[in-house]
Amino acid sequence: MFRPFTTAFSQRLYLKPNRRWSLCLAGGMGLIWYESDDRPKLIWTAAQRIGLAARIGLQVATDYKLVQSRSYSSEQECIEAKSQCHLRSAQRVLRGLQKLGGIYVKLGQHVSTMNYILPIEWTSTLAVLQDRCDPSTPEDLRAMFWHDCGQSLDDVFDEFNWQPIGVASLAQVHKARLGSQWVAVKFQHARLDEFYRIDLQTVSFITHTIKRIFPDFGFEWIMEEMEQSLPQELDFEHEAANALQVKKNFEHCSTALVIPNIIWAKRRILCMEFIDGAR
Repeated sequence: MFRPFTTAFSQRLYLKPNRRWSLCLAGGMGLIWYESDDRPKLIWTAAQRIGLAARIGLQVATDYKLVQSRSYSSEQECIEAKSQCHLRSAQRVLRGLQKLGGIYVKLGQHVSTMNYILPIEWTSTLAVLQDRCDPSTPEDLRAMFWHDCGQSLDDVFDEFNWQPIGVASLAQVHKARLGSQWVAVKFQHARLDEFYRIDLQTVSFITHTIKRIFPDFGFEWIMEEMEQSLPQELDFEHEAANALQVKKNFEHCSTALVIPNIIWAKRRILCMEFIDGAR
């Protein structure tokens, strides 16, 4: 009889509340309350996001726990059961990531590239996140531009193409014209700034809880990496400074590398020289 991984995992499925998580949650909710102009609605939305992420995490952990605790008549039956569990779990997570968006999609994109260590059921299921990200609406972009720049978008650009030329997990890019110059305008996704801190705390809590249930779980480093890099990725002024530094580093080199000129930058909006290219 086959009983997969029975010695590799903790038997504790129900854990005591994590005090540090409670403090992080309170801090994140408090920050949303302090910074938001629509506080009750955003508090409710934040609670829904936390609930959805936690529910999916619990469903996945429970599914794996049940599969690993069963006895199987053959090794092949055991392998097939684990494969089906991988697929069910990946599909659950995919639906949740697509609904939550933002850093959750970013996390899913990262996981989908880890085919050197993760089961194919996970990487192939999450691979759709590489090319399918929902854009922010023109109304949201207009509101963000007014809030961050103090001017109407229509007053700044002579032409603006509302069809994005690229949409990623954290931002999208539009082609526009300033006088005679075509530019690329990068917008951070609307609402991302309001939720990313508490989303990070939620995912961090879930991954550390999974680590307690399954001690062999070794992917908490992904969250540690995101916690360090994400604040910088969401600061387009920081990105602009990096672009200028890279341009300076290569200014005396003979290379095919082209760094677009930065026109101006705000924390959530970046305007740069438009250069035709291909993926």
